[in-house]
Amino acid sequence: MITNENLQAVKNEDFVLNLSLIGNAVPEAVYLVANDRKFKMNSVDNKHYNFTFAKVQNAVDFHFLASGFKSNEFELEMISRPNLLSFDVELNYPSYLNKTGENFNNVGNLVVPEGTNIKWNFRATNTDSLYLNFENEPNQLAKDGFGDNFSYNRRLKNATSYKILLKNSFSSNRENIDFYINVIPDKYPQIQLEQIRDTTLFNYIVLGGNISDDYGLAQFKLFYKPIQDNNQSQGYASMDVAFNKSQSSQSFYYQLPLSDFKLNPGDKVEYFLQVWDNDGVNGSKSTKTPVMTFALPSAKSYDAEIEKATEKTENMLEKLNEKSKKLKADLNTLENKLKSKKDLDFQEKKQLEELLKKREELMNEMKAIQEQFEKMQEKTNRFQQQSPELQQKMEQLKKLMEELMNDETNKMYDELKKMMEKGLDEKTVEQLEKLKNQERNIDKDIDRTLKLFKQLQLQQKVEKTADELEKLAEKQDKLGDETQKLENEKNKDNDKSKDQNQQEKDKKNEDLKNEQEKLSKEFDDKKEQMKEIEKLSKELKKELDDQKEEQEDISNDQENAEKQLEQKQNDSAAKNQKKAAKKMKQMANQMKESMQSQEMKEMDEDMDALRAILENLVKLSFDQENLMKDFRNMTVSDPRFIKLSQEQLKLQDDAKMIEDSLYSLAKRVLQIQSFVTKEVTTMRNSMDESVKFIKERKLNVASAKQQFAMTSINNLALMLSDTFSQMQQMMANAMPGAGKKGKKGQKPSPMSMGEKQDELGKRMEKMGKSGQGGRGLSEEAAKLAQEQAQLRKQIQKMQEDLKGTELGKKLGNELKDLEKKMDENETDLVNKRINPELLRRSKELQTRLLEAEKAVQQQEEDPTRQSKAAQQYNRQAPPSMDKFLQEKQKQVELIRTVPPNYTPFYKKQTDNYFRKIK
Repeated sequence: MITNENLQAVKNEDFVLNLSLIGNAVPEAVYLVANDRKFKMNSVDNKHYNFTFAKVQNAVDFHFLASGFKSNEFELEMISRPNLLSFDVELNYPSYLNKTGENFNNVGNLVVPEGTNIKWNFRATNTDSLYLNFENEPNQLAKDGFGDNFSYNRRLKNATSYKILLKNSFSSNRENIDFYINVIPDKYPQIQLEQIRDTTLFNYIVLGGNISDDYGLAQFKLFYKPIQDNNQSQGYASMDVAFNKSQSSQSFYYQLPLSDFKLNPGDKVEYFLQVWDNDGVNGSKSTKTPVMTFALPSAKSYDAEIEKATEKTENMLEKLNEKSKKLKADLNTLENKLKSKKDLDFQEKKQLEELLKKREELMNEMKAIQEQFEKMQEKTNRFQQQSPELQQKMEQLKKLMEELMNDETNKMYDELKKMMEKGLDEKTVEQLEKLKNQERNIDKDIDRTLKLFKQLQLQQKVEKTADELEKLAEKQDKLGDETQKLENEKNKDNDKSKDQNQQEKDKKNEDLKNEQEKLSKEFDDKKEQMKEIEKLSKELKKELDDQKEEQEDISNDQENAEKQLEQKQNDSAAKNQKKAAKKMKQMANQMKESMQSQEMKEMDEDMDALRAILENLVKLSFDQENLMKDFRNMTVSDPRFIKLSQEQLKLQDDAKMIEDSLYSLAKRVLQIQSFVTKEVTTMRNSMDESVKFIKERKLNVASAKQQFAMTSINNLALMLSDTFSQMQQMMANAMPGAGKKGKKGQKPSPMSMGEKQDELGKRMEKMGKSGQGGRGLSEEAAKLAQEQAQLRKQIQKMQEDLKGTELGKKLGNELKDLEKKMDENETDLVNKRINPELLRRSKELQTRLLEAEKAVQQQEEDPTRQSKAAQQYNRQAPPSMDKFLQEKQKQVELIRTVPPNYTPFYKKQTDNYFRKIK
């Protein structure tokens, strides 16, 4: 009996036929006969046999033989197992990757991005159905195509293994067909951040670093929230940060302008960066930095920083002053030593080298002081706007500092250095003498700058403290209103309401008490500031009211208010708070009035001193002119020589007295500009040289030096007269009610420059015809020279206004030439040379001025002129952020060099390569 379930063999596979004998007689052997061939079957035991049909190719008819018996005929049927011949895979990537689809033949193990759509196309034989079995999922039936072709589509988001199963009506595939698909998920974007915070002026936060994603970036934003007065209720605002969507990895640079947020000391700003990728499968994913906080220092801390910067500037000026005195002494010593030498020895050459080195160090320190002064001013003006008057004075002081660095003197030192390399000669000694004369007052100029700096610091401290007192008074007054409001609410409540709201009112009362303590501490800080003002005013010998009694009264009122709030006597507390606020306002007003009164008093004294200097200058000019005439008409053997020489010595002493008086005044009056003190130096040098040449009996040279001295004296008188007029105007403006006369909108029609020049020309011509001489001529000539100088300044201002315009380019040379001719007029007038050349030049100036003014007027009235939007200038990046800007430039170049048809992989590789090279 055949024990197989069925007689079906799979093509090309072995089939084992099992036979079992029934009965008691057991044959010695059993044979299988197939295809006319006889095969002995394998004996398992006496009754069980088997036979293996190897690699069945066709159906087989067979029967059995045993002990002479023959069995019936049997048929071994042949069936075919399903078989996979080949397959191909079509990969369609997500559209946001911008990646071209790919095809693979007979590749089942795959690595694909998340969201890739995969289509399998199978070619099989003897297959009725085909299934794909994915990990932890039921079998998925493939779509039946034409014949034995099948296909299946699937979008993959996770990695998985899978099997291919084939079936027909008889069997399934014998061997397992297993594969694995590795799905690369779309990663979160990344941010690498570095930042630089402006901890000096608190104007900006610079953010720089790198953003990257595996496939691409969609958005990049900065979120920020200014927090003022601890108010956390405001939400975050956002602004876009520029980036390149075509770059998957790139550096960024952004400057957050804190100055736009109008923050005050004690405020802060919270901010963070957030970047989104372009994930088209799961939706855009984002990564953000931790929330960062940049807190501004408290008002007290910031004031301490300003005070520190002020002290540093003052100390630098004091050290510079000492070094300038030392340089001046060394220069004088070396010049005296070299007068008696013919050659430079090693020691003297070394001294000269040291002198040049000290001068260079002095110049470097001057530059450092200018930078320090600018930083100090920027810091001072960051949170508190100075008054226009104080700003103007600070600008004048800054200009004085800049003018300490004299280009002409620097050139003289450079020439001395070149001469020193050639060796000692008369020119070297002369150059040293010139330098000594040029630098004779450098220490006085620096000392003047220091004194004026301290004066402005005092004015600035008074102005700042008074403004802060006014603000504190407003806070104190407002707190008094809140205290009184709480007291009124208590009185209105009935007994039941009082019990219900007592806890809430106690809390409000405690808050009021805490706020009062805070205001009391703020006033204590103001008292400390007023002590500093008192100390500085005593140093500068200024009489300012310290108001100590008022300070104590305010402190007592605040202390009483604190005690009364603690005892819940709100009505009394409110009265004391109001009293304190009123006294603070009065104190602030008194500080400003006291400062203004002191300035008016000093200005009055300074004008008297300046008037006396002007009178002495006029007298000195006449005396020098008369003495110069006497020297011209005499010889060395003249008996008057000794007497006149003594008179020149007296004039030299008078000039020294004027110099000392002027420098003493210049330490108080900022309007006396640096060119005035330079002209004083020129006057003194000419005087000294005239005395020197008189002693050497070189009367012609001495007379020339007297002429130079007189020119400088007249120039000084002219300049100081202009300064006197400015001080008069300032004093008039500072007087109560100044500038309030006249109807609103009415302005006198100003005389044009051409008309003014015409008037000056007529007055010059009249003065020339009058034959006037002596003092009257000098005074009139000085007035005309002063008015001519004012016109020249108007020309200079016009040049500044037209700078950078088309008209400015056309009139540039013309205006410069007009300025030059006006300067020639001034020189002739100062020296009382009323000649035809002066009158001709004045007439020419009038004509050309009218033409220039007409051109300007036509430009202003030109209807074709169009207004242009103001240009926005980028803030300068801190030097430490240069690497990010360089990285951005490198990326721009990268975009230009990488071919657009590169796949993302190769684009990334190229990007990394360019980053590594320098």
